[in-house]
Parts: sequence; structure tokens; C-alpha cells
Amino acid sequence: MPKVLKYLLLALAGLVALLVLAALIIAATFNPNDYKPTLIKLVQDKTQRALSIPGDIKLTFFPRIGADLGKVAISERQNARVFASAEHAQVALALMPIFSRQFIIDQVLVDGLVVNLHRYKNNTTNYDDLLSKEDGNAKPATATPTPEEAHAVQFDVGGISLTNARLGLTDETKNSTLAVSKLNLRTGPIAQGKKSNFELSAEVKGDKPQLALTVNAKSNFTLDLTQQRHVFDGFTASLKGAAVDMSNLQMTLSAPSFELSPQALKAPALALEAAITQGTRSTTAKLGGALSGDLVAQRFELSNLSLDAALPNPAGGSLALSAKGKASVNLPREAVQASLSGKLDGMRMEAQVGLTRFSPPAYSFDIALDDLDADRYLTKSTPTAKTGAGSGTAPESPIDLSALQSLDARGTLKVASFKFANIRTSNVRLELHAANGKVNINPMTASLYGGSLAGSLSASASKTPRFAVQQTLRNINIGPLLKDALDKNPVDGKGDVTIDISTTGATVSQLKRAINGTARLALQDGAINGINLAATIRNAKARIGMLQGQPAPQQGTASTQEKTDFTELNGSFKIANGVAHNDDLSAKTPLLRIGGNGDINLGEDRLDYTVKATVVSTLQGQGGPELQQLKGLTVPVKLSGPFNAIRWEIDFGSLVGDLVKGKVEAEVQKQVDTQKGQLEQQLKDQLKGLFGK
Repeated sequence: MPKVLKYLLLALAGLVALLVLAALIIAATFNPNDYKPTLIKLVQDKTQRALSIPGDIKLTFFPRIGADLGKVAISERQNARVFASAEHAQVALALMPIFSRQFIIDQVLVDGLVVNLHRYKNNTTNYDDLLSKEDGNAKPATATPTPEEAHAVQFDVGGISLTNARLGLTDETKNSTLAVSKLNLRTGPIAQGKKSNFELSAEVKGDKPQLALTVNAKSNFTLDLTQQRHVFDGFTASLKGAAVDMSNLQMTLSAPSFELSPQALKAPALALEAAITQGTRSTTAKLGGALSGDLVAQRFELSNLSLDAALPNPAGGSLALSAKGKASVNLPREAVQASLSGKLDGMRMEAQVGLTRFSPPAYSFDIALDDLDADRYLTKSTPTAKTGAGSGTAPESPIDLSALQSLDARGTLKVASFKFANIRTSNVRLELHAANGKVNINPMTASLYGGSLAGSLSASASKTPRFAVQQTLRNINIGPLLKDALDKNPVDGKGDVTIDISTTGATVSQLKRAINGTARLALQDGAINGINLAATIRNAKARIGMLQGQPAPQQGTASTQEKTDFTELNGSFKIANGVAHNDDLSAKTPLLRIGGNGDINLGEDRLDYTVKATVVSTLQGQGGPELQQLKGLTVPVKLSGPFNAIRWEIDFGSLVGDLVKGKVEAEVQKQVDTQKGQLEQQLKDQLKGLFGK
């Protein structure tokens, strides 16, 4: 054995000496720069691109054979513009495999690579000629190789090192630019069936959409070059930075394994975690599922989707979302669609949501919820605070509709049970269209308080916010509606209400003072709360004393214990600058016929209104026979003051004037009737004398 080992060592030493001698001979006799013109001409003939290697090519021989090209550049096709360049490029071959007819590229080192990609307005690019084209005579990848092919020279790459690279894309069709800088890529062996790994890092900046991201990725991989199916395992990737209107974006994508081919992508289990900050609002989410995609068509499907997220609540805090479903992405069409079923903030949810454009984003949705309390998501108003003795109150917070400026959305919302501004509805359905700083909800339908609602709402994020409301309420129980909306119910009854108003203003107070439009109500079988007109008239009767003297006015404060029942109530309002004027009030009670006119100042929350009640001849109902002496008499009652403390008083001046007028007219009529009777008798007597009868 010692002799055998000795002979082996001698043989190895001789082989090394032979290799060193061969390297010396090659170095002395071979100059690679002599072949530069041939290489440049070959590239020009094959690609119509100009190759430039301004420096000398340097050779290395041990422990690997290689070529150091120094600076290198290549032009666009049939154009002198530089397509790609590198500050330093070096390629090295493993020495020993050469003797087995295997040319293994042991290392590829490229530093300072710059690639300039360009898409023109006609959708052609400066790299179209470099993309592989289908060859009808090409053999399928799965075809069995011939014996000659089996013994063909094999090329493997021992590793690639790409440092400080830059890639730029100019897209004239979108008038946008994208820049990838500080791109670093390191790989292990790239060879048939050999397990390897890679690490990548880069910075990405763009203007449409706005991007400023840092990208990192790493994974193990095994390549099947024969079947063109490559397996990755332990894949992780991350994004950090800003994108579109997201000031702080952090995303991590991981996959235990996935399979990649030139045509398809299959990932049985993906996990995505994201944290997004938009202004003062933050969102966190975890997304999982199985991904498959067509890389040629750039279409992808995500099945077995699971989503858990914490969404920002406009009123503060966050909303929990938990859902399952599926999603699809079509990159050429900039389309994303997701079908989800789960719970949002405890509400059962069925949703179809998506994007129809990436930048600026255009949203679509079709959402159904079982129970939505919108008041939970409204910003709570801060109670008005005194700023000092006699200094008044703190200013109101302005209405902020800035989110509408960039919102582009279209969709439908259906809610089984809905509460907004403490108003409760059911079977809500609305269609929303938001674009160009405006949002329109039309149509809008719902069931509420025993009746139905149909109409529209709109808001505009103009310099001064603008709102418009058109609603028709049918068979509504008006009392419970007013109680929930205003925490008071001045009127009860069931019937119809129509509203057509618009307003502008930067605060709620300004909006109330700028309301313009019309309103109408027609109610049956209800009551005017806060005053008992029959009792008021009965008290007035006792004070009138058959016109003897001028009594002091009877007055009081409206009480929730008092009311005036009616069988029907109708009226219309013209609203100008926050003041609703009415002059056609008509109501009927068992004893009274009620009219009225006056103003309801919505901006000041005040009432200035006169109700005119006329006693009818019936002796039934409120007041009974006590009012018989006043039948036909109209009693005016003035209502005034703030909504939370309305006062009433009988207008005795008008009442006494009407009584005096009535008495005078009655006395005149009596005298006329008497004189008429006397005149008729005199005429009769004269006629008798004339005809002798």
C-alpha cells in the first residue's frame, strides 16, 4: 500500500506540473484580446447590437480559468444608445471538469451593472428582440435526449455575484418611471438537480405609482433544467418603505415551498403579513392561501384564502376582520377580485371586493352585512368647552371630506339592520359612486319605523363641503323617528314626508344655517305634543268674560304631558338659509280645525310660529260643551323660543279684535235685518193702500 500511495502522489504531482506547464504555455502564446474584434462582430451579426470592451481582457489560470473583462457595454438593437453596461465583469471556469468535457462556469462576478429598459408609446420595447420566441420546430422540454445530446458539453454555474446594480424602466404609455438601485444578488451553484440558495436586496423608486421601497428576499432552490421545473423552499421576502398614500408599509411573504416554471407558478401554502400606515391610521393583516398562476398571461389565483386583519376605526381604535374565501389577480388588466365570507367587527359579512385600476386605485364592492351600527364608527364630537370667563366657546371642528378627493369607488351595500345618527332602519340597500371628489348614493332604499324610505344622498369635497338630500318617506311613524333622531317628538302620527334640500358649510352650524330646499308632510291619527289647544281655548274662554275688559295674556311653557290629538295634519315648508317657512298648515281634531304660519329656524334651533285653532260646532271630544259658546271662533296661539324650551301664549289682541269684529258684524247684521223687516212691512202697507187691500 505505501508503494501504491507513493505512485499515486507522484502521478498527482506530475499532473499538477503538467497543468502548470500548460498554463504557462497558454499565457505565453494566447492573447484573448486578439479575439475581441471577432467577438464584437459576432454579437453585431447575431443581435444587431454593438458590444464594447474598452479595456484589455485579462486571463486567470489557477485555481480556475477565467477572463476579467473590466468595463463592458452593449447597445440597443440597431441603435447607439447604451442598453446595458457594467463597471467590472469577470467569468471563471472550474479547471478539472474541462477534462470531462464539462464546462462549469465557476463564478460570474458583475459589479456596477446598469440596465436601461424602455417601453415606447406604440407598446414596443428596447428588449423585444431579447425575449425568447416560440419555435414551431423546437422539441418539447420533456423529450428524451439523443445519445449525442447526452454526451454534449454541459454548462453549470458555480455561483453568481451581482453587486451595486441598477435597473431603470421608462414607460411612455403611462408616462412613468421605475428605478431599481443598490441591487445585490448572490447565489450558490446553478446546476441541474443541485440544491442551492440565493439572497437578493434592492431599493425601488417610482412615480406612477409613487414608490420608495426596500426589498429583500432569500430562499433555497433546486433547478430541473431538463423539465424546466424549479423548486424553492424556505422562501422569504420583505418590503419596507412608502407606496402610493401609504407612508409606512411593511410586508413579509413566506412560503415553505413552491414550484416555478417558465409558464406557471404553484405555491400550496403562502403566508403574508402586512402593517400599513396611512396618515394617522394603521392597518395590520395576515393573509394565507394556496397560490397558482399563469406567468405568461400574468394571471394568478389564490384559493383557500384566510384573512385576519385589524382595520382602522374612524372613531378611534381598530376593527377586527376575519374572513375566508378566494381571490384573483390579472396584472395586464390591473384587476383584483376577492370573494370573502366572515365577520367584520362582529358583523356577519359576505363581500365581493376588488380593484379595477392600480394607480390611482379604483375600488369595486358588493357587500352584505347582517347588523351595522354606523354610530360606532363616527368621530365623537368633543363637548363645547369654555375658553375663559366671558370669552365664549371653543370653535367647532371643521368637516373633513379630504378622503373623497382621491376616492374612486363604485359598489352596492346591503344591510339587514342599520343604525345611523341613532335612526334605525332595516333592509337597507344603497348604490355608491365616488369619483372626482364627489360621492353619490343613489338609489337608497330602506324600511324604517313601520314604513319605507327611497331617495338619494350626495356629498362634495369642494373648497366648502356641499351636501344634498332627496328622500321620500312613506307610512312612517313620525314620533319614534323624531325621538330617535332629535331625542324629542313634537309630533306623533303616521304618514308621508318628502325632503329635497341642499346645504354647504365647513361646520355643522354652518350647514344648518345654509339649508335650502323644500319639505312636505301629510300625517294621520297623531298628536301635536307640548300643548293642549282645547284646554288653552277653555282657559281663554274664562278670561274673555264676554268682552268685558282686556285680560292679561295667558301663557306657559310647552309640556311633554300636554298634547293635541289630530285626525290629519298637512303642511309644506320652503327652506331658505336655514329657516323653514310654513303658511299652509292644516290639521283636524274632533273639536278644532287648525291652521298656522311661521318660521322654524334650523340654524338657531328656534321656533316662531302661530297656530290658529277654530272651534267647530260638535260638542264631542276635547273640551266638550264648555266650548259651545266659542264655536266658530279662531284662537291664535303663538309658539316661540328654543327647541328645548318652547313657550306658548294666546294672542289676545287678535282674539279680542276678532270677537269685537264678530260682535259688531253681528249687531250691524241684526240692525240691517231689523231695518230690512221694517222696510218690508212699510212696503207691504203702502201696497195695500195703493190697491185698496
